[in-house]
Amino acid sequence: MQALYLVLLLIYTTKEKRVQYFGFVILDIVFFGIVLAFTLVAFKESSRRTFTGVLCATFTTIMYVAPLAALRTTIKTKSVEYMPILLVSSLFLNGCVWLTFALLVTDIFVLVPNALGILLGTIQFLVYLKFKNSTPEAGELGKGSYEKQIETSVIDIQDSNVKSNNVSTQNRTLTRLDAFPVIRSPSLSPNRSPSNQQHEDDTEQWCELKV
Repeated sequence: MQALYLVLLLIYTTKEKRVQYFGFVILDIVFFGIVLAFTLVAFKESSRRTFTGVLCATFTTIMYVAPLAALRTTIKTKSVEYMPILLVSSLFLNGCVWLTFALLVTDIFVLVPNALGILLGTIQFLVYLKFKNSTPEAGELGKGSYEKQIETSVIDIQDSNVKSNNVSTQNRTLTRLDAFPVIRSPSLSPNRSPSNQQHEDDTEQWCELKV
């Protein structure tokens, strides 16, 4: 079953990840060969069982410890969204069965890691029950804040666009005024009344604003 998982992973993953995962597979095969050769060469028949049993107990314990990576996230976010509860349940039941078998045959290498697995599974169950109904899931908690950040960003962008447009309009107006200065032409009539003078001044100001 593990080989089937690896095959599916290598088929559907990206090219970069495929190379990395394939390297892990090769590393596992090489490690297995080294352990097998070292056990047959370095130990006598009476010590091989002890050495292999210690290795098996070590890796079985690592298997039970692996789901604890999500335990820190669960405690930090107070949400069980990231806890693989089905995997935790399966490992807990697996530990119970193997512990029963170890007690029947009195095998210390099977008993110790599975006893630790039951203990770790119990801790994860307690954490799950504690945060199961305490708060909404982390995705729901982050949804509002994420939408709020998007809304704030849109408002900031709109404000920046308005300010940019105002500055551009102001610069364009000044440029036109500098490029086309208004030149007052002298009146042809020598008898110009103050009212006519005021009317001409108002007209010139209107032309400047129009430009």
